[in-house]
Amino acid sequence: MSTDLEDRLKELRLSMASLKVANEKNQSGMVSAAGKPEEKPALVKNQKQVFLQRVMRVVQKYTGIALTLQHEEKLSRQLSKIVKATELNHWVSNFEMLGDKHKNWRQLIESLTVHETYFFRHHEQFKAVFDQAARQQVWSKSRPLRIWSAACSSGEEIYTFLLLLADMVQKEQVSKGELTRISALDLPFELLGTDLSNSVLDSARKGCYRNTELGAFRDGFPKALFRFFAQDRNQREECYCLDADLRKLVAFKQHNLLSGILPDTRSFDVVFCRNVMIYFDDASVTKVQALIHRSLNTNGVMVLGPTDRLMDSTLFVANKVGESVFYRKRPA
Repeated sequence: MSTDLEDRLKELRLSMASLKVANEKNQSGMVSAAGKPEEKPALVKNQKQVFLQRVMRVVQKYTGIALTLQHEEKLSRQLSKIVKATELNHWVSNFEMLGDKHKNWRQLIESLTVHETYFFRHHEQFKAVFDQAARQQVWSKSRPLRIWSAACSSGEEIYTFLLLLADMVQKEQVSKGELTRISALDLPFELLGTDLSNSVLDSARKGCYRNTELGAFRDGFPKALFRFFAQDRNQREECYCLDADLRKLVAFKQHNLLSGILPDTRSFDVVFCRNVMIYFDDASVTKVQALIHRSLNTNGVMVLGPTDRLMDSTLFVANKVGESVFYRKRPA
């Protein structure tokens, strides 16, 4: 065999060997000069975890949410979008100092909050509270009935109570042969919806909802109450918007239940705070229920979700109607 041919075969073997090494690198990760896979220092990973834990402590302090591994993963993903790894130390220090005043606060919280709700959720409880705590006050007309939906999400809860009130008043006026247009109804009540999330509050103000299997009108929504909605035919899915004159009766505002600050200077007759305290630690639940107690009129009512629990029986007494429970403020 000639020398030239031997040289060419040697070059071919070297090329094939190089390709094999490159392929192994692609499959097993980076290879160091010594031929061993390179690993990121454990310190880098541990530092990120420490920063994340610091952020979680601040979030829990201001929101009362008992953070789980799922929350931790969501926060980690959000942090990756918000700040570069090299700037984490400075960012976290700033976050600890400013808390809920930090520019990225709402962006982080939006990733944690759950907004699952629909009209007439726990229907029997709505009926019990309406009959026991609202009907008489409306007809007395001594002052407006005042309702607060805390953690109102996209508005279905507070609008459900509004629909019950409007339906009652309209039927009464029909029985008297009076005008029944919504704009002409005498509606002596004031309603407030609050939430930590501004995005769901924007949805609540619009008052438009999809009529799908898992949409806002599921679980036996009373068909007669669709008269208070108009179909939005510009949407792909079947969508209904609450009458504008009714929407005007509800004020929506951002509010943190853990702030210790009441959302309004006037007292309420009924406060809904359902299916939110299950995410809080015990200390936060106690604090929120004390805030609601302060917000209520004498003999006012607090409405909790079926999985929520009363923390201080010296503040409220349980009222049971059928299978439904609500809590009336104890006299001072």
